[in-house]
Amino acid sequence: MRQRAICPCLILALWCTAAWAEANHLRDVDVTRALYEAGKFSEALTKAHEILKHEDLHEPSRIELLRTAGLCAFHLNDLKGSERFFLEVLKRNPDYVIDPFAAPPSAVKLFEHTRSLYADELNLVRQELALKGEQDRRMALVREQ
Repeated sequence: MRQRAICPCLILALWCTAAWAEANHLRDVDVTRALYEAGKFSEALTKAHEILKHEDLHEPSRIELLRTAGLCAFHLNDLKGSERFFLEVLKRNPDYVIDPFAAPPSAVKLFEHTRSLYADELNLVRQELALKGEQDRRMALVREQ
């Protein structure tokens, strides 16, 4: 009887810990974005590097940080670094588009150049993501039955 009572408590504790970690990551993403928007590109890039080390970072937050890091590197005239970050964004979402109102036109141009430069690799990523999506849908159907 005691083991049954402990199990739900343990699950709740693990869920709360995961939710707390994600809330902290979201706060850190907001801080990084604010540093970028304030023109503190070096500080924002350092903060992004620090947060990206966390393996439990949710994918949307990771993509946001990679995009911000790419833009920071661009503003710091590190075009190779910017391209590396942009490529990481595209590997996670090959159809990602940078908001042209939130980035300089030359940064958007570099992002699109990166997309065209790695078009073949990104097509493979699209296929892998589609396959994974199909597998996830099938698994969900099996669980429902």
